[in-house]
Amino acid sequence: MQIQVRLQKLARQKAADENRDITMKTIAEETGLARNTVADYWYDRTLRLDKRVLETLCIYLGCELDELVVDAEGKDDTSEYNETALPVAV
Repeated sequence: MQIQVRLQKLARQKAADENRDITMKTIAEETGLARNTVADYWYDRTLRLDKRVLETLCIYLGCELDELVVDAEGKDDTSEYNETALPVAV
């Protein structure tokens, strides 16, 4: 299992929906999260997921946790991850 954070993809969708640019800086300023924290999630390089950060990003992006954090099981022929939502207990 390989966990993947899809912040970059969801931010692009939000930007398209709202017809504006959304950068890491924008997210940091509008959520109050540290720029370094946003960058770590943006580039999917964080080793530990922080509950507060995940909640903040989900609220900001208007998404559910299983849309932001997925199980990327291997790569397909186009070198993109096959994304499978992780089960989330409510």
